[in-house]
Amino acid sequence: MRLKKFLTCALACILSVACLNTTVGAVDVPASGVISLMDLEKTHVIPSDYLSSTLRAYGTIDATISPGSIVFSRETLYMEARETVTINCSYNPAFASVDFGLVDSDSVFHYINVTGGSINESIIIPERGTYTLGIRNKSPIRVSVVGFLNY
Repeated sequence: MRLKKFLTCALACILSVACLNTTVGAVDVPASGVISLMDLEKTHVIPSDYLSSTLRAYGTIDATISPGSIVFSRETLYMEARETVTINCSYNPAFASVDFGLVDSDSVFHYINVTGGSINESIIIPERGTYTLGIRNKSPIRVSVVGFLNY
């Protein structure tokens, strides 16, 4: 009876430690914890991409993105200089390579590449303008993304 109690307690301890174990990744973030939009990677996007897969984003994000595809939100953010946008999302499978970012009025996609399965980054807007959320799946497999966009 004591052995059974001991084994139950030991198993509970092992499971507790295993459940608390998390993977952590490092990113160079300024001391303020906010990244400037101008410091992100950039690429031009083709306006016709807006007509392909689209994403309803503001408030909650729930999308499935085909391999090699990019999706954009239907809504536009009207932002003032020095305002921030926070992207807080998880995606599956976690090993996929996904770009999260904003498209400016000149169709430039400013993005952060993520490979760890989640993103929680705040981006400061350098100048007044209109922006759209964009998410690009750079992996050869379908990716499911869920999360929030706060602005």
